[in-house]
Amino acid sequence: MRPDGTVKVLDFGLAKAMEQRSAGGGGTANPAISSTITSPAMTMRGMILGTAAYMSPEQAKGKPVDARSDIWAFGCVFYEMLAGRRAFEGEDVSDTLAAILRGEPDWTRLPALPSALHTLLRRCVERDWRRRIASMSVVRFVLDQPAVVAPPDASAAPAAGELQSRIDVAVAQGRRRLFVQGGIPLLVLTTVAVAAALGFAREGTRTPLPPAVTRFVFPLPERRVIGRSSRYIALSPSGNELAYATIEGQMLLRRLSQFEMAPISGVDLGGSLQLPAFSPDGEWLAYYTAEERVVKKVSVRGGAALRICDVVAISLDWDASGILAATPTGAVRCSPAGGAPEQLVQVEAREQVLAPQILPGGDALLFTVAKVGQGTSTRWDEATVVVQSLRTGERKTILQGGSDARFVSTGHLIYAVGGTVFAVPFDPHALELRGTAVSVVEGVRRSSSGALQLAVSASGALVYLPGPTGTDTVTNRLAIGDRSGNVTQVPVSPAAYTHVRVSPDGTRAAIGTDDGKQASVLIYGLNGSSAVQRLALDGRSRFPIWSPDGHWIAFQSDRAGDLGIFRQRADGIGGAERLTTATAGEEHVPESWSPNGRHLSFAIRNTSGGGTGYALHMLALTEKTTAPFGDITSVDPIGSVFSPDGKWLAYAKGTALSVRDVNRGVFVQPFPATGTVYQVPRLMVDFHPTWSASGKELVFTGSGTAQQMVVVRVATSEGLSFGAPVPFPATVSGDRISREPRAWDVLPDGRLIGITAGAEQRTRSSSPELRVVLNWFEELKQRVPMP
Repeated sequence: MRPDGTVKVLDFGLAKAMEQRSAGGGGTANPAISSTITSPAMTMRGMILGTAAYMSPEQAKGKPVDARSDIWAFGCVFYEMLAGRRAFEGEDVSDTLAAILRGEPDWTRLPALPSALHTLLRRCVERDWRRRIASMSVVRFVLDQPAVVAPPDASAAPAAGELQSRIDVAVAQGRRRLFVQGGIPLLVLTTVAVAAALGFAREGTRTPLPPAVTRFVFPLPERRVIGRSSRYIALSPSGNELAYATIEGQMLLRRLSQFEMAPISGVDLGGSLQLPAFSPDGEWLAYYTAEERVVKKVSVRGGAALRICDVVAISLDWDASGILAATPTGAVRCSPAGGAPEQLVQVEAREQVLAPQILPGGDALLFTVAKVGQGTSTRWDEATVVVQSLRTGERKTILQGGSDARFVSTGHLIYAVGGTVFAVPFDPHALELRGTAVSVVEGVRRSSSGALQLAVSASGALVYLPGPTGTDTVTNRLAIGDRSGNVTQVPVSPAAYTHVRVSPDGTRAAIGTDDGKQASVLIYGLNGSSAVQRLALDGRSRFPIWSPDGHWIAFQSDRAGDLGIFRQRADGIGGAERLTTATAGEEHVPESWSPNGRHLSFAIRNTSGGGTGYALHMLALTEKTTAPFGDITSVDPIGSVFSPDGKWLAYAKGTALSVRDVNRGVFVQPFPATGTVYQVPRLMVDFHPTWSASGKELVFTGSGTAQQMVVVRVATSEGLSFGAPVPFPATVSGDRISREPRAWDVLPDGRLIGITAGAEQRTRSSSPELRVVLNWFEELKQRVPMP
C-alpha cells in the first residue's frame, strides 16, 4: 500500500502452470502458453502473466516456465528489498527485458551481508535455469543455517566453498522434486521471513512509510439525530469504537470494523443523554443525563448503568486520574467508583469553563474560559485558553480567541474558532506555544455550549459532525399549525428564530432571534399587512413577553452589564425601563404577565452553579418589589404562565432525580399562592406548559417513549381537575429538551404558532453523516511540523 492509500498487487508470483516436463527436453513449446510477452501485464486467455521487472529470462522469451520462474522473481524482490532499487531496470519494457536477458544486477549496491546471502541471491537470479535454485525448499534450507541469518562469524560460519557445496547439493535435490503448486504460498512466507531476518542489515538506512491516512463517511440512520446543545460523540482510546447520543434518548455504539450500530443496553431511555466519554481502557462509557443532573457509566458490553456523581456537567473527559467535568462553578473530578466530586478549579460568577484536561505531569489543568452573558459565537470565539496549576492555583493564559482546546500526544494544542479547528505546537512542561497556528479541519459543527462535535482518539483517529466553517447560525421559519395537521407558513424571511409569544388579542407576535452575536426582539402583524419591526433595543435582548393590554414588551437584556428585566413600548416609542436588577451570578428570565397587569412572574437562574438552578419569583409592578412565589424551584426552566382569568399559575418543575420522579412534571397553583398544588397527569418528562385562550386547556411538551405536544382538558368548577393527555399533531416543532425556552405559543383560536425547519436547517439538524479520519495524527504532523 502506498502512503496515499493506493493498493497495488505485484504479480511476480503468477507463473503459468504447465505440463510436467523438462525445460531442456527439446520439445516444442505449446503456442497456447508460450506466446511472446509484448506488454508488462497481459491478461488475455492463454498468456503468461507477469511484470517485466520480475520476469525470468525464459518467461521473457516465451518459453515454457516452471517454479524456477518464481525463484527468479523472488530473487528480484529480495534484491530490491536490500538494495533499494530494482535488480533489472530500463526506460521501458523493451529495455527492462533486454537487461534481464543480457545484464547483471549491480551487486555493489548491496549492504554488508553474510556471504551466504550473496550466494543465495546470485543463484536465485541465475540466468541459466539449469543452475538456478529449483525450489523454495532450498531457500528455506539455506535460511535455516545460522551463518545465513546471523552476522558473519569466522569461528561459526562455514567456508564459502562448503556453503557452495551445500547449495549445489540442494539444487540437485530440488531438481528432482520440482514443485509448482506449493511454491507460491511458501514464497510469500519466506519473503516475509527474509525481510524480518535481515532487519539488522538495513537498520537506520531506510525510513518506514507512515500509516496511510484514510477517510470515510458514516451515515446516520433515520431518526437517530445528534443534538446541538452539547457534545454527543466519543471515540475509544484505540479508535475502534464510536459512541454517540441521540436527541431521542439513545446511546449508540458502533465498532468501526462493523457495518451496524446498536444501542448500549442499560442506558436509561427518555432522558437528555450527552457528553459520552470512554474509560482509558475502552471498557466503560461515562455519560451525562441532563434530566437527572448526574454522571453515570455503563459497560460497552451493556448492563446496568451505575451512578458516578451528582453534578451539573458542561463537558466530560475520562483519563487515568478520573472523570473530569466542567461545571457552572469551574472544574471537578469524579472517581469512577462514585462519591462526591473533587473541586479542581473555582471560577468567578460570570465565567464559564469548558473542556478541562490534565496535562502530562499531572500538575496543570488546561481549560477554556468564556464570559457568561455574551452571545454564543461571541462568547466562544473571544474565549481564553488557560492553564492553571493544581498545586498553587496560578493561572496562565495560553491563547486568546478560541475554545474547546485539547492537547494531543503529537505535541499539538488543537482548538476551535467558529467551525474551524486550528493546531499549534505546544510544550506541556514549559506551558508555551512553540509555533504558529494552522487550520487543520474546516467545517465542524459547534454546539451552543461551545463544544465541538469532534472526538480524537489516543491512537490518532478523528471523527466529527460536519457543519459550517464559521459560526453555525441556525436559520428557520415560522408556521401555524391546526389540530388537523395542516400547516401554514408565516410569510416572513427565514432567520435565527428562538422564541414566539402571541399578543393577547392574537393580532401580533413578539419574536426572539439570536444568531449567536446579536439577540433581538421583532414585532410582526399576523395579518401580514405590515413589515416586521425590530425594536431598537440596546445589547442582547431575549425572552419577550406581552403586557395584558398589548402595549408593552418585557424582556431580558444585558444592556446595563447585568441580566435583568426591562420593558419597552411595543410600538417602539420611548426608551426601555428597568424592572429588575440581577446580581452577580444570576440572570432574570421574564415568563408571564398577569391579566390585570399588576404582576410579572420571572425565574431567577443561578448561573454560578450554586443552589437548585431556577427559582420562581413574582414582581409587583406597582410596588416594584419582588418576592419568591410558592417555594418553587427547578433544575430546568420553570416556564410559568398565568391562566386567562388570572386565578391560576401553571409551571414545570424538574428535579435532579430520575426522570420517573413523581415530583417532576407540570403543576398548577392558585394565584395568590395558598399552598395547594395540583399536578397535571404526567407522561415522563413534561415541561413548557401554556393555557388556551379559554382557560379550559393546557398545552405542553410531554415525553414518554417519544417527545410530543399534548393537550389536557382543565375543569375549574370544583377546585381543579384534568383530563387525560391527548397528542397534538406535530405541525410545529416542539421543544427537544427542557433546558431551552418554549419556542411556540397558542393562538386565540387554538392553533399553534412556532418554528419549523427551513431547507438549510433540515439539512443541518438531521446531521446525515459523521466523517471519520483514520491515522489523522500523520496528517497533523505533516501540516503542523514540530519545531
